[in-house]
Order: sequence, then C-alpha cells, then structure tokens
Amino acid sequence: MVKSHKVSSPENSQEHTQSSTTRSRIIGSYEGEKQGALLIVTTTLHGNEPAGSLAVNTVLRLLKEEKGKNAGFIFTGKIVGLIGNLAAQSKNKRYIDTDMNRLWRSERIKAIENETDERKLLAEEREVRELLNAIRGEIASYQPTVLYILDLHTTTAEGGIFTIVPDGNKASLAIGLTLFAPVITGFSELLKGTLTNYFNGDFEGIECTPLTFESGQHHAEKSVTNAVSAIINTLRTIRCVNAADVEDKHDTLLRAHAASLPRQARLLYRHPVEPVDRFVMRPGYQNFQRVTAKEILAEDRKGVIRAQKDSLIIMPLYQAQGNDGFFLIEEVV
Repeated sequence: MVKSHKVSSPENSQEHTQSSTTRSRIIGSYEGEKQGALLIVTTTLHGNEPAGSLAVNTVLRLLKEEKGKNAGFIFTGKIVGLIGNLAAQSKNKRYIDTDMNRLWRSERIKAIENETDERKLLAEEREVRELLNAIRGEIASYQPTVLYILDLHTTTAEGGIFTIVPDGNKASLAIGLTLFAPVITGFSELLKGTLTNYFNGDFEGIECTPLTFESGQHHAEKSVTNAVSAIINTLRTIRCVNAADVEDKHDTLLRAHAASLPRQARLLYRHPVEPVDRFVMRPGYQNFQRVTAKEILAEDRKGVIRAQKDSLIIMPLYQAQGNDGFFLIEEVV
C-alpha cells in the first residue's frame, strides 16, 4: 500500500468525508472485504492540533487509490477517523472550557452521561458525550472482535516524535514499538483522565488496545506525514493490511525522526499549572532536550522552577492554554 503520498488538505469525497457544516465528527472510514479489527483513530481532542485529521484523510485516500491500482490488495477490518473537539477546532483553540483529554475518568464520564440538562455541561463534556456515542455507534455497526484506538496529537514544541502507552498493557507496547518512536510509560499514574487510559482494557465487553502518538509540532508539515506513517504501520501491525503492501519508506521516515531518541522512556515528573500561577516557560526547549538538575526551566508567580534531576524534557508549554507546564522523562535501558 501507499507507494507514494503527498500531504494534502482534507478531501470532500462523498464516500469518505462529510461536510463540516453537519458538525459530523466522522472524518471518514474504510472497510475491507474481510471482517477483522476495528481501528478508531481519534484526532483533534485539542482543537489547535490539525495534523491528525489531515493524516486520516490522506490515509483514506491512499487506501482507496491502492484498491484501484493493486488487484491483490486486501484490507481486513475497518478504520474510522473521528474528530474529538469540534467546538475548539472551529475556533482553533486547545479547548473552550477545559482540557478534553483530562475528562476521561470513570466517575466523570458517568456524571456526564447521566446529566439530562445539556446546558449544565461544559463544552468539552458535551464533546466527550458525543464522541463516546460515535465510538459506540461504530462498534455496534461493525461488531468487531477486537478494538484498537490510536489517539493522534501534536505538541507546541519542536523535537522528536513519541508514543504513549498505558502502563502494563503489553499489546499497546508492542504496537508502539512498531512505530519506531520512543515509547513512554508512566503517564497512567502521573496524568489522569486521558482517553488512552480510559479505553485501556475492556470497554463495554470488547477488548480494547489504545495508544497515543505524538507526531511533532502543531503546524509542521512533517507532523502530518509522521501521523500518516504511524496510522499505516498500525494497520500493518494489527493485520488490516499485508506487510508486503506497505512501502518501506514509512519505517524509514519514522526511524529517521527518532534516530537520536531513546527506544523506551518513563515519565518522572509532571509540572501542573493553573492560570493563576502565571507560568512562563523559558524559551527554546525542544522535546527530548537534555536538562540538568537544578536547571531553571520556567518561572511563575512564586519564582523560578528548576529541573528536579538530570533528565529529558518533553511537551514544554508554549501556548496560552494548558495545565501541563512540562514533563521530565528518563530513558529505560
């Protein structure tokens, strides 16, 4: 599959895409001749991260093209692309009321779904409810034996790509390693309420394997191409497409972007921030940049903020919205 590809804007194909005026969060889908796994690719849980939805459109186009030119091409299963935060996407903001990727706790989800007066819900709570309904609808329609969720994100900082997997999920780890980006564990304990953690394990009676892929800086063209390759490699790993139909360049591209990065790492520290803190990150930090113990990384109303130990920094905050100032990780040898 995908002997060549170019980054393009979302297409308006009636077969694969629906008009944004319908507020449909379904980017598109592709279903194979054989029943198999259902891969749901979630994008734009943060409204200022467009690369994921662009990548999904590109992959859907490539699948359609491959079917037309390769008589031996067989697709097993189904892939569906979904937009997470339509309201924030329409305003090119990370979120409207609160971070959508911090709401995915069982008790919070239950409260959201039990609320009968939608006016009492935050914007992102409404988005969560609609996204869950969309996911349930896809499961009910396709009836897969196994469910995979690939949650696509980008960061404000430049630097390397990486994958986040739930702690202890061997299947998620195995898929993450096939993406050739650093696989980072430890988020399950230090960062609560993410979509990946919520879908870890059994979801309403179906086995679910989730992972997050961070493809680069928000608006970099390479972030789209990285996400395209991550989706295609995931399809190969879960046997939706045959390995012989996937071009080597996807492995080559991902390996090149991760060449100097650790194979695996674990999260050491998350620096939480609130608007009242007046947090300001020192300029110039990139993902996987080495920092030393006591190095000044940022300032807030209480003074300077220093690194706790020699480590690597990821996701330094260089945007107005966000509750995470930075994260520190260490390589797993």
